[in-house]
Amino acid sequence: MIIRYINVYLYYYNIIFYFVFFSYVLFYILNIIFNSLLFIL
Repeated sequence: MIIRYINVYLYYYNIIFYFVFFSYVLFYILNIIFNSLLFIL
């Protein structure tokens, strides 16, 4: 029973971690694109 709860916890923790990581990378890429556009203009 406890092992099952730990598995569910790790599963959701993984989803949250990947979501944060993906949003961070996306923000970084958008920031680079925006800066390059400003540099071109």
